[in-house]
Amino acid sequence: MVLTRFSLSILLSMSIQAKSLLLEYTAKQNIFNIKYSAKKNDTTFYLKGSDTLALSTNYKAFEILKNKDISEFGVIKNSKSSTYLIYSFPNQFEKLTPLASGTIYYFNSETKKLLSLGSGIQPKFSADGNFISYFHPESNRIIFRKILNIDNQLEIKLNSKIVNFRPQVEIIDENNIYYTDRSNENFEGLIKLDFPSQKRVVLTKAESIQTKYEICRNDNGINVLETNYDKKGYTFIYNLALNEMDIAKRNFLFDSKSGSATQLTCTNNELFFIKYFGDNSEYSELFMFDLAQKKAYIISDLDFVTNYFKFEDNIYIPFRRSIYATQDKEKNWLISKEFKETLTDEVSTK
Repeated sequence: MVLTRFSLSILLSMSIQAKSLLLEYTAKQNIFNIKYSAKKNDTTFYLKGSDTLALSTNYKAFEILKNKDISEFGVIKNSKSSTYLIYSFPNQFEKLTPLASGTIYYFNSETKKLLSLGSGIQPKFSADGNFISYFHPESNRIIFRKILNIDNQLEIKLNSKIVNFRPQVEIIDENNIYYTDRSNENFEGLIKLDFPSQKRVVLTKAESIQTKYEICRNDNGINVLETNYDKKGYTFIYNLALNEMDIAKRNFLFDSKSGSATQLTCTNNELFFIKYFGDNSEYSELFMFDLAQKKAYIISDLDFVTNYFKFEDNIYIPFRRSIYATQDKEKNWLISKEFKETLTDEVSTK
């Protein structure tokens, strides 16, 4: 079966929204149907109808996965190979809880082989592409698999009794697994686990039940976002070298005495996160922390950013019924306002 090429470079055109300096993508069809796209081999995963995930590549298209009911799909690329994690959530209107498990698949685009891994949420590849992890909320376990032995499922049982708790996970190897958990008193902690010996070390523990941690890995080590959701809140971001067991030796990168933050992601050059402002956290923008300059920049001007994602080398923000790019074709930031905290939290880029 041959279809018209399904590529962002063909279907999408850029236009400038009157109230934003960001570039808005428009398409002949619903852009939210595109689940992943890359220029290499004109690869695009997209929603076909309301229940099917399809793949278009080099002018050819075929169905990967078809469900019986209305479904939502997500696609995550392994940065080290032509493999993907696909997660499917059928009956999405019946599952009103954000922690309802979907089905997670491992897909090899070269062999076209699709392997069901089981049910869960938050699927991800490790930074080196050698491991897969996801969370199974019904059993309160982190599941991980080594890709070279993908049929062998390993599990980490969490202590947390909080129904809506979502752990953070970064796997270096079986001897170095970083994850978050909560104590019986509901205080969150960052833990390093040696899986074969089951030896756990609590690297740091929150002093407030309103404090949480997010983690991501790059070549510099483990980056930690520590934030507090009290009325005023705070946000710290620091780096911990791999295999470092003493949290006192962490390297502080970002410090804000006002407002919480979330959705930390890493590259080797930058950190990205969403930060909240205002007395009731009614405003939020996307931030970029430049690791070379050691400076934070506001890179959006939408006032209410709740999510973002990466396609190839660009960062995109879904907002209302649109999707905005944060960089132009030359990879220059469209908005780059250095963040300097003030007592009034004046962060508008307009």
